[in-house]
Amino acid sequence: GPGRNAEREQIIDGVLTRLGEALTQRVMYATPLGVTGSLRNTTYFRVNSTPDIVAGDTIYTLSIVQDARHAGFMYRPIVVRGRRIGRRPPAKELEAWVQLKWGVTDSEIKSAAYKLAGSIAAKGTNPNHYPRQVLDRSQDILNEAANHLGTELVVHLTDI
Repeated sequence: GPGRNAEREQIIDGVLTRLGEALTQRVMYATPLGVTGSLRNTTYFRVNSTPDIVAGDTIYTLSIVQDARHAGFMYRPIVVRGRRIGRRPPAKELEAWVQLKWGVTDSEIKSAAYKLAGSIAAKGTNPNHYPRQVLDRSQDILNEAANHLGTELVVHLTDI
């Protein structure tokens, strides 16, 4: 009856919430710290449910989100996929990184950032597949959640 469905939904929500908390911690730990730490610090999870009218059931989705923005755009996809050769990023946006990572003096910052922007345009940047690596190393908690629910979990990686 209806009470049984509510109980089932509460169990599913609880399992997905615990899984979301655990995966969020793992993703945060694996995320490159960068200069500001904002990519790591904007990591959270959400559980959504959508009625599947055809099957007469509910589809549950657990999302781990990183929505750090810089200069108005999401930069997580650039970190994860890398940057293709050919486009020069704005040198101004690299100044804090150059100062922190290279330890250049104040008078060298602009020049070093400009050189780095040129290098990125010429060589691109390497991808960092930390989300996939976290998922690959998380079979233990995924299996535990699936066993608790008595069902299979379908896992997808999606970039925003």
